[in-house]
Amino acid sequence: MLPRLDTITQQELEEDFARRGPERFREKWGCPFLVVIYTPPRENTRDDKSDENTGVSSLENLADIIEKPPSKRLIPIRGRAGKRDKPSVSLGRESSNDIVVRAAKVSRRHAEFIIDKRGRTGLRDLGSANGTKVNGKFLVANKPVRLKSGDMIGIWHFLFQYVEPEPMLALLKKPS
Repeated sequence: MLPRLDTITQQELEEDFARRGPERFREKWGCPFLVVIYTPPRENTRDDKSDENTGVSSLENLADIIEKPPSKRLIPIRGRAGKRDKPSVSLGRESSNDIVVRAAKVSRRHAEFIIDKRGRTGLRDLGSANGTKVNGKFLVANKPVRLKSGDMIGIWHFLFQYVEPEPMLALLKKPS
């Protein structure tokens, strides 16, 4: 069975950073990341009410379900085969997307990250059935919003935190 998300762990990135050094690391990984905060339980494929018990009922429960280091998982926002200069990065259920989220409640082509020439990233919902949220608010279909480090992104019941390249590098640097 395929994993629901293709990720790299924070520990693996820290080790790669230590091996490569800041400049060579930046050449390979100089892209924004999605930090996996929450993934819903597996869907029950026998009925259409598979998402009934996967929501977070209150913020009090959030501390119990978020990923803990060193298991923190990250998804680089870049095109297939590591292409960072691609102007958009697609996210959805179909395997042709750059970021594949394997869940029936995620649309085949759910959303896309748009990267401008200055390296700023936006997010656009592509008219998905269950919508895309940024900081708890649903996006208007096909109307991109600019992202900043720390923004929370909701795709169905998946929850991610957006982190820009420089804050990610600062996070990976170990104190001397």
